[in-house]
Amino acid sequence: MVVLGLLTGVSYQSGLDYYKNINEQFMKLVPKGKLMPPNPELVMVSVDCDEYAAMLVGKDWAGVARYLAKGVGRLVRAEVDVLVICSNTAHISVPLVRELHPDLPVLHIADATAKAIRDKGLKRVGLLGTEPTMREDYLKAQLRLHGIETIVPDSDADLSQIFQFIMDELGFGEFKESTRAFFVEQVHKLAARGAEGVIMGCTEIELLLRQADTPDVPLFASAELHIEAASRVAAGLCAPDAYAPAGGDLAAAPKHGAPPPQSFDAAAVRRLLPVGKAIDAAARAMRSLSDGSGAMPVRSVMRLPIEQFGILANMPACLGGYAACKTQTVFPANAGTALSAHQGATLLFSADDGRLLSISDAHEVTLRRTAAASAVATRALSRDAPSVLALLGTGPQALAHFEAIRAVRTITAVHVWGRNAARAAAVAKAIGGCGGEGSGGVPALVFESAQACVAEADIVCTLTSATVPVLEGAWLKRGAHVNAVGACTPAHRELDTAAVRGARLFVDTRDACLREPGDLVVPLREGELTEEHLLGEVGAVLSGALPGRTTDDEITLFKSVGIALEDLTAAVAIREAAMAS
Repeated sequence: MVVLGLLTGVSYQSGLDYYKNINEQFMKLVPKGKLMPPNPELVMVSVDCDEYAAMLVGKDWAGVARYLAKGVGRLVRAEVDVLVICSNTAHISVPLVRELHPDLPVLHIADATAKAIRDKGLKRVGLLGTEPTMREDYLKAQLRLHGIETIVPDSDADLSQIFQFIMDELGFGEFKESTRAFFVEQVHKLAARGAEGVIMGCTEIELLLRQADTPDVPLFASAELHIEAASRVAAGLCAPDAYAPAGGDLAAAPKHGAPPPQSFDAAAVRRLLPVGKAIDAAARAMRSLSDGSGAMPVRSVMRLPIEQFGILANMPACLGGYAACKTQTVFPANAGTALSAHQGATLLFSADDGRLLSISDAHEVTLRRTAAASAVATRALSRDAPSVLALLGTGPQALAHFEAIRAVRTITAVHVWGRNAARAAAVAKAIGGCGGEGSGGVPALVFESAQACVAEADIVCTLTSATVPVLEGAWLKRGAHVNAVGACTPAHRELDTAAVRGARLFVDTRDACLREPGDLVVPLREGELTEEHLLGEVGAVLSGALPGRTTDDEITLFKSVGIALEDLTAAVAIREAAMAS
C-alpha cells in the first residue's frame, strides 16, 4: 500500500476535508477487508495556521516556502511514499521541497486539476484563490505545462477582497450569502474576459460555491480533484506521475516563489554541521571526485600583490543538483591573532536554475570539512586499534582534528607540539588537561620537540604553516598513519622527503596535489620522488577501487590540500539541517 504524507494545518477546514474524503473515497476503491473496511495509510503533519497566515498577510512568500518545507521534512523522516500538500497556496513550497527532497514524489494539485480541465477540452480558465495563488506563478506555470492558460481578476481591489474573505470568514468556517454573491460575480467577470471555466483554487472557496451557483460557467474544485487523485494513488490504481504533464514538471517552470539565500555564520555552521555529519559529507565528496559523479577544477589561486604573504582562492564544484564556490583569503600571518588565517564565504547554488541558495562562513566550513576529511582518511588507512594521536600545530585545526579523529578511532592519549609553548598548552588543556583527565576525557601531553611528540604516535596530524619540514620520516613508528594537512602551496612544506617516500601515499585530489603542496612538489622537482609513488585518491579507497593499508607495519600517508566538493557537500548538509530544524 502507498503511504501518503499529508501536509495540513494551513487551515482547519482544508485538513479536515482531505482526511475525511481520502478515507471515504479509498474505501469505495478498494475491496472490503476481511474484518473491517480498508483505510489508506496516511501520515499527517500539521503546521501552525496562525504562523503561516502571518507570513501570507505580510506577503512573505519565501518565508511561507521555508516554513512549509520544515513540515515536509518531518514527513520525509516518517518515510512517506508520496507527498500531498492539502492546499493550493501551500504549493508555493513545491520548488523548495523538490530541491531538498528530489526523491519524494509530489502529487501536485495543479496536475490533478489540469486533467479535469483537459477532459472538458478547455484551454483558458480563470483562477480564484489566496493572493499568492493568484498573484504568483507557481500554479499558473504548472498549468501552462499542460497547455492551459490562466487568468485572474484584473483589479487589485478584487484580489485583496478575495483574500480578505478567505482569511476573515471562510477560513473560520463562516459562509455568508453576501460573500457567495461576491464570488459568483468574480466568476462571471472572468468568463466575460474569455475564461472557459474557473478553478476554485482554495478549499474554502469550494465549500462556499457550488456548480449550481454558476450553471453557465464550469467550476473546477481543485482540492476535490486533488483528493480524488490522492485516493487513487493511495489505492495503488495509478502512480503520481500519471497526472504529471507530458513535457515536464514544476522543475522546468519558473520558481517565482523560491526563497532568498539563507545565511549561516560561524555559530550556525558549528550547530548545523556536527562532527558526524561533517565526516559523512566529506566522505561523499571524496567518493564523488574519484568516481566522476562530482566535478571540480583545480582551484584558482592569486598571490596578492602586497607586502605580507596573502592569497585569494576560488574553489568551484558541482555535484547532483548543486553547484558551489568557496572564495576565501589565506593569510598565514593571522595565526595566533583574533583573525582566522582563512576568511571568506561558501556559496551554494541550485544546479537546476542557478539560484543562490545559501552563504556559509568559509572559515568554519573549511575548519570542519578539513578535519572531517582527515577523519575519513584515518578510518580508511589507519590501523583499527586504540591509538595515540599526535598533533603538530596549535591553530584551530588542532582541536578540530582531535574531535574528528576520535569520532572514527579510539584515542587513548593525545600528544601536542607547537612552536609556541603557551598555545600548545592551551590546546592540551582544551583536549583534556596536561597529563590528566579533563572535559575531553583523554589525557593530553605537551612535548618540547616534534620528534618526541610523534615517537609513540599511531596517528599523526601535521597542521602547521611551516615552510620547512617539521616531521621527518625517521621519527615515525612502524604502522603509523599521517594526515598531512598544513602545506598547500609549493612554498610550504611540513614533511621531509623520507616521510613521503617511506609511506603508502594517498591524496584527496591527485591533480592538485601534484602541483600545489611543497610536501610533494619539492621532492618531485628534485627528482627524489616520482608521480607513480602517489597511489591514488582516498575516494577510490572508499569505493573499493583501490586498496588502502595492506599490512599493520607499513606507514600510510594522506596528503590533503582541500577539495571544493567537500565545501559543497558541507554546505548542502548545513542547509538541509537548517530546513529540517
